[in-house]
Amino acid sequence: MLEVLALLACVVIPISFVSVFGGNYGLFPVSWFNIIIVLLSFLLLKRNLSKSEALFIFSFIFFLALQIFFNFNAIDSIKQAINLVVFILAFPIGKMLRRKGILNGTLIRFYVVGVFVYSTMILFQYFYIEHSGNVIGKFDIFGGNRYSYAALFSDYSFASLYLCSGIAFVVVQFLRERKGHLFFRVFEILTIFSAMLLTSARTGMVALAVALLIYIIVKIIYKKSFYYLLLVFSCVVLPFALMIMMRGRPEESLFSFSGRLGTYAAGIQAFSDSPIFGMGLGITSFSNQFGVEIPHNFFIQYLAQIGIVGLTFLLIYLFNIFRGIRVGHDVFLPLLLVLIGSMAIPDICNSRYFVVIIMIASCKDIQLEGVVS
Repeated sequence: MLEVLALLACVVIPISFVSVFGGNYGLFPVSWFNIIIVLLSFLLLKRNLSKSEALFIFSFIFFLALQIFFNFNAIDSIKQAINLVVFILAFPIGKMLRRKGILNGTLIRFYVVGVFVYSTMILFQYFYIEHSGNVIGKFDIFGGNRYSYAALFSDYSFASLYLCSGIAFVVVQFLRERKGHLFFRVFEILTIFSAMLLTSARTGMVALAVALLIYIIVKIIYKKSFYYLLLVFSCVVLPFALMIMMRGRPEESLFSFSGRLGTYAAGIQAFSDSPIFGMGLGITSFSNQFGVEIPHNFFIQYLAQIGIVGLTFLLIYLFNIFRGIRVGHDVFLPLLLVLIGSMAIPDICNSRYFVVIIMIASCKDIQLEGVVS
């Protein structure tokens, strides 16, 4: 049952922004993904949580409870607090899977399947809207005839980053196998890449470019000669892909902030007003108070909402994850990609796929070092 739940968590991400009844998740915030994580958490609390992990998790939950208690909009706060608790539980859940001998390679394959299925959902949405004129799923037309598709996701940047995380996993799988399944890997990447372009969001592509560059440079430093070829390929293909994407956004430059500076200023103001504990949780509460969306940056957002104390919890958590991961780890590139992307999108802990990537990262290791030369 444990392995089944873990695999389901990897493949249900494409429908995780829809409630179990198929309606608006914001009105009824219970999805199949939530239910799976609750079941995994129950198994974790039942027999697999160490004393130090329990102390850390329950201390963080107590801190969040105080945040909810002092917030005038408790329902809004609870929604975001649930996402943060799920995020924190991902690491010990992954360790539980590791103790049970579940390989992260299996989870990665199912994660990529989920991304591939989601990419076909976007492609289907595109062709359906183009040919019928009827709108299904998340779809918007912005200035400059910018058409954006996200299927069942609620945010285009979230969708873009999710798709690019799948590309990152496929790249890692190809580097491990090298000689086999080349046609299939190329087909996977092209399909996912096409869907990513249809989101018309830059976040995923830019994060992928930066993460790949860091990954390749580190590999070259370690004298992995094959990565010179990958570097040349990345320097040619990724800028070309960005150019195609920006043709659909003629009113913006590649490096425009798309209104993010206003959210940064509001976040810094909220932090300066309450630097220790923050202004409190709640996406709607922040928007109502400052008149802008929540800050599109991991550090600014959580400094504004939960202050230095809350951000310290999250940084300790992320440090413990990265501490056991080398550059050759299967999850290093996707995890780096999402962290880079979190610098330009809001509420990354609500993304679902970040939770699953952390779960995979803390599962049983399959190292690439010594396999890729």
